[in-house]
Amino acid sequence: AAMQMLDLLIDRLPPEVGLCIGSRVDPPLSLARWRARGELGEVRVADLVFNEEDARGFALSAGAISASNEFVKDAISRTDGWAAGLTLLFGSVNTAMRSGALPVNMPSADRLARRNLFDFFAHEVLADLPPRLQDFVLLCSVLPELNPTLCNAVTGANDAHELLEELYRRNLFLTVLDGVDLTLRFHDLFRDFLGAELIRQRPEQAATLHVRAAQAESIATRAVTHWLKAHRWDDALLEMARCAQTLMAEGGYATLQRWIAQLPESVQRTRPEVSHLLGMCAWTHWDWQGVRSHMQRACDGYLSLHQNDNYLQCLGLLAASLNGMGELEESRSVLLRADQLEMTPGTRVRFDNCHAWNSLARGEPEEAVQWLKTAVKNATLAPEAVYPDLIDQSMGHFTGLPNATPVQRELQALCKQVHLGETTVRASAVAAAAAWPEFWHGNREMAERSLSKQQEFQKHLPGRFAMQMSSHHLQAFHFLAQGKHDAAQGEATAMLEVLNAPNAGSLKASWERTYMSVLARVLWCKQDAESLAELATQMSAKPLHRVWPVVGMADALLVGQAQMLLGNDDASHTALTRAVQLHARYRMPTIVGDPRICLAMLYQQRDKADLAWQTFAPVLEEALLNDVVGPFLVEPSTLMSKLLALIPSVGRGATSEVQALLSRLVLWHASPAQNAVAMDGEDSLPADLSSREREVLALLATGQSNKLIARALDLSPHTVKRHVANVLGKLGAASRGEAAALWRAHKQG
Repeated sequence: AAMQMLDLLIDRLPPEVGLCIGSRVDPPLSLARWRARGELGEVRVADLVFNEEDARGFALSAGAISASNEFVKDAISRTDGWAAGLTLLFGSVNTAMRSGALPVNMPSADRLARRNLFDFFAHEVLADLPPRLQDFVLLCSVLPELNPTLCNAVTGANDAHELLEELYRRNLFLTVLDGVDLTLRFHDLFRDFLGAELIRQRPEQAATLHVRAAQAESIATRAVTHWLKAHRWDDALLEMARCAQTLMAEGGYATLQRWIAQLPESVQRTRPEVSHLLGMCAWTHWDWQGVRSHMQRACDGYLSLHQNDNYLQCLGLLAASLNGMGELEESRSVLLRADQLEMTPGTRVRFDNCHAWNSLARGEPEEAVQWLKTAVKNATLAPEAVYPDLIDQSMGHFTGLPNATPVQRELQALCKQVHLGETTVRASAVAAAAAWPEFWHGNREMAERSLSKQQEFQKHLPGRFAMQMSSHHLQAFHFLAQGKHDAAQGEATAMLEVLNAPNAGSLKASWERTYMSVLARVLWCKQDAESLAELATQMSAKPLHRVWPVVGMADALLVGQAQMLLGNDDASHTALTRAVQLHARYRMPTIVGDPRICLAMLYQQRDKADLAWQTFAPVLEEALLNDVVGPFLVEPSTLMSKLLALIPSVGRGATSEVQALLSRLVLWHASPAQNAVAMDGEDSLPADLSSREREVLALLATGQSNKLIARALDLSPHTVKRHVANVLGKLGAASRGEAAALWRAHKQG
């Protein structure tokens, strides 16, 4: 009746009179009518929120002159800009100043602020609510988000929707997350207060409420938190295991570690599930030693409990960590033990992949490729095993092995067929799996596109060592293929810097010498004799403990290259001959390179063309057999051009296979996207010459027929014929030979 009378009074007020009403909730007045007439001005909660600048000025005006910028930022974060909350926080600063408890960020000031805020909530907010609503907010304080389904599950009632609407109407320290489904969230300070009140008033009920919330929660990570707060350790571990793979796929190992830290020490020490999860966390940043110790304990625990599936999961990661540490015999022993066990094709993939790595490291490249084939075959039967058991950021290590290209093509095709989910790490793994073989094949457009995807994903995963190493490594090679030596050196250096991350200890110890070979290839392409010799000295000083045998070949190759640049031909020949002998077993083309190419270059430099060709011919034969140009893209371009000139009948008389290979090299070095502009910065070709026409011209200049150009660019011969006609017309050339001459003049600047 009083509000009805007030409504009538307001309607009859003369125009010169205004009325101001303050309320936590919308009063039952004719607000909608006055709003429609333009007679209502409203100051809502959002209008009263303080920003950082407001809060800093308020702190000074409130006398909290010692409040640091960090304290003010923290106050804004904790109160969501709520003025009364800021008043209480800054008041605690003044109290701390008067008592001498400085700096103001000390715990005494924070405890006082918390007590003052909680007193306010208790007397001014909670006490003002109807009993049913009081009970509702206390019970639902265990929920990070409030929606009717979860609230009904926790309270055991069915009136949550009406009560949530009432809370929303009262503006009760809430944020609206979804207005349609009525999903709300208490402000952090208010939720903390309600949680403390729940424990104070009903300590015996809190665990039950968390159990109800966990059972009703559809988001697994939130369910874990509820199980932990309910002290239901078995349920918590089960839920952690369910969501661990998803968390790992997004770099969420810190969340897992935080959960595990909340378990009692006795549970952490005795449960194999804990060791399993910790081992997975260590795996994400290549902490081989951590993976080994955790997975060994997990294997022992699962074996005693006869949990075969979990045992096999951990055994696979144990074998992989031993491979990474260079403990090759121990890893092989684990793999042979696993081979005796019965497995599904999906489980088998993990062990096939480990076998491939072990064989590669032991100097058995043919066996490594065979194991890789088996892994892809089993992954075809169990597509869910493609990630993470088969593809990762290091598939480039197999690139360039004899007969590896068809297997990697099968894997690429399988990745396209299988839905691997939308997680960033999985998508990046697919991009990396494609980027290396495309580069090695010489498909510049596809290689650059895949690398670009990988680099874009990397921005969202700063802690993923594997991705960072692969990305820097491949970008360095892209720059080398374009003749951008300084940029390539920057990428190789950045790759090595990843190894110096605080938690990269095991990775650095096992792989630093191997990855230094990438920097060595950059310096070799730069023909930087001094730096190459210095690097050879550094590498020889590094310990050989726990490194793959391929390092011995890398050392010999590096010494041979350095001595060759220094003019010590005999010493270079001795070292390179040794490297070639080791290369017969220990191959890792994308890391170390092919010493036969360097030895052939040395022979050619000493005017021994027959020996040069005799040494280089098997390399060319392998490249033709595998349809790759990668080995030639990351060598000194001048020396490589001279070596390629040894190929019999280069030009119009060359076989179509050789011409196709050479054309891909031309496209890398003469791609219009990078090299169409002459060295002096001016383009000597007509401006209306399209990118595709420039590619056609570059191949035409090497003597390619229309048919071979069509094959290299994946076009029809008719389309190539049309492009050639356009090129001749735009150049004003009377023949293909004249057009080729114009292109060569353009390239010479």
